[in-house]
Amino acid sequence: MRADAIRSMILILLAAGAVWLFITDKIKSAIFYPLIVAVVVFDLFSVDKRFLNSADFVTKTVASVLFEPTSADQQILQDKSLDYRCSIRQAPSWKPTGRPIFTGPSVAITRPDYGGIMS
Repeated sequence: MRADAIRSMILILLAAGAVWLFITDKIKSAIFYPLIVAVVVFDLFSVDKRFLNSADFVTKTVASVLFEPTSADQQILQDKSLDYRCSIRQAPSWKPTGRPIFTGPSVAITRPDYGGIMS
């Protein structure tokens, strides 16, 4: 925890120093922007490396073995028809009334495309 605080302080000082040098025209934008990007990328990689290291990455063959399809998956994959999907050409099963679809203590939301008012 203390090491993170020290690392963060160093990165903040580096970024603040780069900003100060840029504002006072000591360095040009061609140096400033790559310097800021380098600080940010270093910070991202140093933190991310703690959570994702090389042991977390596996080959494609190992990854495919981890996820064997179940019998339910096999049954779903056998169905090649598209009848189970909703068709957007079907008429809606509800009738537009303009009445509130949600009421709360101080909120009433109606469908504005049917003349309702949102308040």
